[in-house]
Amino acid sequence: MRKAGFRRAVLLGMGVARFPPRCWRGCLGGRRLAQRVVLDCTDPAAVAAVETSIDLDRTLFVVASKSGSTPEVCALERYFWAKLLQR
Repeated sequence: MRKAGFRRAVLLGMGVARFPPRCWRGCLGGRRLAQRVVLDCTDPAAVAAVETSIDLDRTLFVVASKSGSTPEVCALERYFWAKLLQR
């Protein structure tokens, strides 16, 4: 991931607040990135705070959903995907 230029990872998921360590280990395989952020709500202020604190071009987004179709998680994924496509 570092060789690919990623410096941060953002975990997008509802109700994952207590699971980030396990999720990070599973997704990142023990590799460390400079910054790891959990976004587990759709509050516009929280989304904006994450967006302004990261470099979209160097951020790995991890989408976590138990069902695979959680509306809030899908909305966060679509939001950041759209931001990346605008670049």
